Amino acid sequence: MCHVERLDEGHCISGVNFMATDFDAYVDIVFDVHTYEITDANWAIHRAPDMDRRGQGKATMIIGDSAFPADGRLSVRIMPDYSKCTDFTMPPGGWFDYPHHKDKLEEVCPDDDKVRAKVEKDDVSPEWKKVRELFLEAVRGAFQAELFLVEERGCKSLAELQERWLEDKNAYCRPYNPPDLELARKWPPFIGLSQHYPLKNTYKKYIQYVQYDEGDGVVRSVSHYNDSTHTMSAEIRYVVETGEILGVENDVQRVPFSICAETEGRNLDWFTGGNVYQLAKRDVGGVIGGPRGCFHMLDVIWYAIESIQGI
Repeated sequence: MCHVERLDEGHCISGVNFMATDFDAYVDIVFDVHTYEITDANWAIHRAPDMDRRGQGKATMIIGDSAFPADGRLSVRIMPDYSKCTDFTMPPGGWFDYPHHKDKLEEVCPDDDKVRAKVEKDDVSPEWKKVRELFLEAVRGAFQAELFLVEERGCKSLAELQERWLEDKNAYCRPYNPPDLELARKWPPFIGLSQHYPLKNTYKKYIQYVQYDEGDGVVRSVSHYNDSTHTMSAEIRYVVETGEILGVENDVQRVPFSICAETEGRNLDWFTGGNVYQLAKRDVGGVIGGPRGCFHMLDVIWYAIESIQGI
């Protein structure tokens, strides 16, 4: 779940919760509403397959980066694994007779040592790779929230902001290929936002996925996606033993542009017969995303796959 809200006149916070059967984590970034500079960043792992990965602290490397993707200043993908150098957090008196410290703990966190981070970028736990993804989700939430920061971002009107979005997002996804201002002006009433402009709670996103055992070794993985402008779902049927994909379906219920609904059922036959255990997000993006696709639907389908693969 991603939630973006104003902290004060100059800052917003974008927080992301992730909870699965064996993994519970949280991240947040605080960013300047005028410049989008990240002024604070925090992480926490409360439950994990490797319990030594639990901990909480600052993600110091990305403080000072930009939460606006087009700025090109974001170090999340090379951020070192702070969970390896952060000890357990204990209540007063400790947790009864449980150990107070991790068995293997690096003495010094690399902090802003970006050269070392680039060299050791793959020396991270699966849990920390997921934390990196959660920080990227927080950045996406901040980006979406720009819609509700019109004046702070130097625009005189929503129309002016939309014009800038159309310029920045050229060939970004289906509604912006080619850019169409008249189409862009139609989306607020299409999703029920006309005549209402959120001031504090700006952007919200919620994703849930669950697996159903259909018997005979077949499982159905279903993901549901809701945010401030979308309601979508997807499901994947697969054979547990082999990973063979028997079929993929999706459903588009609420989208900001009428042409977004054209992504329903698009290119889904590509998945049938493939191995769900071997898919990477870039594979799915090549089929579902791109200028004629939808990166939201990419997320929906990928979350259904991710629930199968685990972290």
